[in-house]
Amino acid sequence: CNHYELWQADLDLLASLSVTDYRLSVSWSRLQPNGTGTLNPQAVDFYAAVLQGLRDRGIRALVTLYHWDLPQPLEDAGGWPARDTAYRFAEYAGRVVSALGHLADNWVTLNEPWCSAFLGYGKGVHAPGRRDWRAATAAAHHLNLAHGLAVASIREAQPAARVGITNIVQEFVPASDDADAAAAAERIDAWCNRMFLDPVYLGDYSAPVREVLDPFGLAEVIEPGDSDIIAAPT
Repeated sequence: CNHYELWQADLDLLASLSVTDYRLSVSWSRLQPNGTGTLNPQAVDFYAAVLQGLRDRGIRALVTLYHWDLPQPLEDAGGWPARDTAYRFAEYAGRVVSALGHLADNWVTLNEPWCSAFLGYGKGVHAPGRRDWRAATAAAHHLNLAHGLAVASIREAQPAARVGITNIVQEFVPASDDADAAAAAERIDAWCNRMFLDPVYLGDYSAPVREVLDPFGLAEVIEPGDSDIIAAPT
């Protein structure tokens, strides 16, 4: 709590525990409140101090660029269901790595995009609290696209950077040997896991993913070239 003021004591606690690697998130809403343009220098200075503090203590930083805090002006303009948000994220990622890349070599684009898309726009239990499965499906694809675009932006700003993505991966086991149970497990695996793993690591959405999510508009939001962007090597 109150990490903004107590961050030095917090880092001392990490050091006292012999922590060698620390994953943290930076806030898009604080670094770029309007979702575009120059970064807020006060926020840059804060994160630079934290990253330098980690370095001084011999702790390697793994920096997550997005952990569910979309700037409000971008949500007002449509949020993640709007394709333009992916491009705004890539711009933001490039600016942040340009500003802080001398203090960190390891970058995570998105934290658990399944939550951003389906809990935020489908189930309505995360911000922005919408319940629209077509919007959620569009958001999922645009988050994948944002990841791929950001990988390119990060590598342009810091060619030696190590870049990845944090996905929430769950194991689904059929409740019985019944064929319907096996089919249900495959469907939920496609929705929760393969929607985000397949395009990044295999180069495209698989047939099970398309079967589950095309009825909610996935095919309608994919544009030519998207798969190559999303599959940028991590």
